[in-house]
Amino acid sequence: MRSRPRNLSLCRFAAQGDNGATCDYRGFTAALIAALIIGLVNATLGLFLKIITLPLTFLTLGIFWWVINALMLMFASALLAPNFVVTGFWPAFWGAIVLSLVNMLLRAVVRDLERP
Repeated sequence: MRSRPRNLSLCRFAAQGDNGATCDYRGFTAALIAALIIGLVNATLGLFLKIITLPLTFLTLGIFWWVINALMLMFASALLAPNFVVTGFWPAFWGAIVLSLVNMLLRAVVRDLERP
């Protein structure tokens, strides 16, 4: 259940940059729905694609996961067209990198907060 609020903050952060992803926030619920859809797409279809393309991921030393994440971001954009739009592959690719870096940072912060 923790991934949904984290995805919400990632969606908001990625939309702030000049990476081609734009979010039209018509309130908190639109951003929450976008984060939920991105999380569900990554947890289902993204996981399946990452398992299937594992040999290619090893060959590219993990860089191909960013391609998969970019494709998942584009798919979520197609589902959320009026509220979340990604204009092409390269903006989705850079958005996937930003999402990965922010996710890594938030995981480190949460891990530090959970330590006794």
